Amino acid sequence: TPAIAGQSRIAYLVIYAGVSTVALQAMAVRQWRRLVVLGLALLAGVCLTVCFAPWRFWPVAYIALVPFVLACEWGRDRKATIWLIALAGVVYWGVTLYWLTWVTVVGHTGATLYQATYWLLAAWAMRRFLRSGWSCWIALPLVWVSVELLRSYVISFPWFFLAHSQYMHTSLIQISDITGQLGVSCFVAMVNGLLADGVLMALRRQPVQRRQWIVWGSGGAVVAASLVGMLVYGHYRLGQDTQEPGPVIAVIQGANPSTLYDEDHVSYPGREIGVYTERTVGLREAGCDLVVWPESVLPIGVMDFHRMDIIAMPPEIMSGFGVLYGAKPEASQDAIREVLTIQIDSAVEHMDALETVSRVIGCPILAGGHGVKINADQTWRASNDAIWIDGAGPYQPSYSKLGLVPFSEYIPFRRTCKPLFNILQSFVPEGMRFTEPGTEVIRFELVRGESRWTLAAPICFEGTISQIARRMVVQDGQKVTDVLVNMSNDGWFVYRKGEGPFRLSAEHTAHLIPYIFRAVENRVPVVRCVNTGISAWVDSNGRVVQSLGGQGGSTATGTPIAPGVAVFGKEWQSRGKSGDNIPETRKAGDNGSCSNGVMVDKRTSIYSIVGDRFACILGVVAVIGLTFSSLLKERVKTYG
Repeated sequence: TPAIAGQSRIAYLVIYAGVSTVALQAMAVRQWRRLVVLGLALLAGVCLTVCFAPWRFWPVAYIALVPFVLACEWGRDRKATIWLIALAGVVYWGVTLYWLTWVTVVGHTGATLYQATYWLLAAWAMRRFLRSGWSCWIALPLVWVSVELLRSYVISFPWFFLAHSQYMHTSLIQISDITGQLGVSCFVAMVNGLLADGVLMALRRQPVQRRQWIVWGSGGAVVAASLVGMLVYGHYRLGQDTQEPGPVIAVIQGANPSTLYDEDHVSYPGREIGVYTERTVGLREAGCDLVVWPESVLPIGVMDFHRMDIIAMPPEIMSGFGVLYGAKPEASQDAIREVLTIQIDSAVEHMDALETVSRVIGCPILAGGHGVKINADQTWRASNDAIWIDGAGPYQPSYSKLGLVPFSEYIPFRRTCKPLFNILQSFVPEGMRFTEPGTEVIRFELVRGESRWTLAAPICFEGTISQIARRMVVQDGQKVTDVLVNMSNDGWFVYRKGEGPFRLSAEHTAHLIPYIFRAVENRVPVVRCVNTGISAWVDSNGRVVQSLGGQGGSTATGTPIAPGVAVFGKEWQSRGKSGDNIPETRKAGDNGSCSNGVMVDKRTSIYSIVGDRFACILGVVAVIGLTFSSLLKERVKTYG
């Protein structure tokens, strides 16, 4: 299997033991209120879990934070309350990120503890607001949106936001092109706060004052007005005729699990490059404008080595190449030159073959692979690249991924603090490649006859980060990108039982959902090509037009993965029976019309220009409110 045997069970046993110890200790000293606080916080985690993939019970999102607020309010001991809620956050994130244990238990532990700190921060802030007399329908959106904003920018992991529970409701999420996805999170949190206010008023021993009824009624009016406004705006946006035919894009989805622990597999899908080539050649009659392969398919350095002149290479650069490949410092120049010669010869051979395939199908290929480049200081660096191959067109520089995954694709402090880097490196699986981020956005020009489109290619995780997608779409306040083409390798997050087929996990849908919001935020279509799925075409209104997931096209968690080919044209597939925003593609390889391509959009969104200003304003208000609240004496409330 792609996981270390038993490591998932060990991780969950540790979490279970920790929670049980705290609960038993509370019962032993008869601290029943602490048990109630812990139980309510755990209930909030359960509610949040089921409103996301794979369950997708979206209505639960509107009540999920009510137990969280009650836990913050009912705890008598401030420190104990905050730490109990943080413990519940550990449980929630430990379960939510279960698929990380298949790659690294250390990474799963670190991510769980880090994300749980935001629960601690939210609990502290929410309790402070409540003790200062703030209404929940005002305080909760301020707190939760601020926390999600921090999660977007500080060691960014912008997954499982409140907004993501609503991705199926296309009309509701159109406001994202003004406020970003956090505007939707704000609305969901506001509804939770209004309901929490109602519960607290009902449980109050003293009669509810008229002023409190007025404030609560005002909150209901604001929520109702916000809902109507969002739906009206969404209907208006969806009714606009702003789309026009764009390029016909084909994606080749592999089904190659990636693992660090099984000698029968390698940590990238490139071992199947022959299969990708064969399937691509089979598209020569499809009339495609572009064929996309997933991340990490091409051999390392295939574009960079192809353009190097080993004869003119200075000795100091040659030595640096040996270091990049783990050669001993005492390795001779001749030995390093021999290795480099082999790499260059192999790159030339591969590139010639790939350019031939491009000429056969009559269009470029966009594929993922690791690049090898020379820095200004004559050192070498590896990068995670999107590589443009066009046998009949001009050379276009590769794009190097900007948003690398910490402790996976790179380790911090490589150049600034070598001792700390060495310590951190010991916690990361040896098979991981340590790449370095790119320095600029490189866009690709697709020219087909009289038509010309500009494409940007966020790679894997980085496209879930709003600020990186904005940077790709807009330059100097102008929209310069027509299509976002995302290449990913989600082969790390599949599982199997015994000798059965590999199956999709909850990670696959969770990875797709942020791209729905990137499409709406920037009014650009998104095409995803993902090893092991889910490949998809998302239009500029956030609708999943076509998708290619597991066996038979299914995107459901637990579906056996299967390779497939999809040609993304204009034909829209019917929605699933559940009303899901992810339609199933039932016939891989025959699921699109080539009469028109991916529909591009001429609109420029407000969000693309101003970014997360809306969320930042809420964050500033939250900080100001907490500052003033800390100067006020806590108000004591009594509940039954």
